[in-house]
Amino acid sequence: MKRSVAAKKPFFLYFNHSMMHMPTIPRAEFKGKSGQGEWADCLLELDSDFGAVLDTLKELGVDDNTIVVFSGDNGPEELEPWRGHSGFFDGSYFTGMEGSLRTPCLIRYPGRVPPGRQSNEVVHITDMFTTLARWAGTDAPSDRVIDGVDQRDFLEGKQEASARDGFPYWMGDTLYGVKWRNFKMVMYLQRSSLEPSLKLASPHIVNLTVDPKERKAIDLPYMHSWTAVHFGEILKNFGASVKREALIPAGAPLDHVPARRA
Repeated sequence: MKRSVAAKKPFFLYFNHSMMHMPTIPRAEFKGKSGQGEWADCLLELDSDFGAVLDTLKELGVDDNTIVVFSGDNGPEELEPWRGHSGFFDGSYFTGMEGSLRTPCLIRYPGRVPPGRQSNEVVHITDMFTTLARWAGTDAPSDRVIDGVDQRDFLEGKQEASARDGFPYWMGDTLYGVKWRNFKMVMYLQRSSLEPSLKLASPHIVNLTVDPKERKAIDLPYMHSWTAVHFGEILKNFGASVKREALIPAGAPLDHVPARRA
């Protein structure tokens, strides 16, 4: 950051902190600092290190012209003694539970993103690529299918609803289910990464507003069968994109260019 600012060049910093991934072993200066064990000590370490980035931006005089995104990449660890928790929701990473799919995301962009605004709308990780590219004054590549949608209007408070209302979610190459707004069609049931997954003969339709812990297979007395239209639309759109362009194979090189189908 210092070299870029000195050279009057824009910069992109990807700060991939090891916390709170296992093993949650704090650095010496944080060990015992919280008084609540090593897991809490590691929270202090993460907070301090991220604070150092923000302090540096301010010292360099670019804090008001820098987009800052703080986000987790997955749900909590399940393995002891490093087990975390997903707060209001249930589940660990490597599952389709809300605790796995939902991660915190804070965005600071003075003059563009209103401070103090909160939302429970759906924003997918792929949307960040498209949104950040356009905030930076460029556009997403046009030589391939781009899954991310532009969320600038939503994040800037120009519209209340997200530009996305759902997405299919996977474990490896297995489709575990589909999210649509506050509903979820669960096709594989797995509550934690240490439990086996169960393929459901009849999918569960979960209303997350009234059942955030996903304990009810159906929100009786309501069947919510009408949601099938929306789940089907999401799956249809995904299928159409794969027909236009094959999935990128695992281990593809960075310069891989997908082949468009006629």
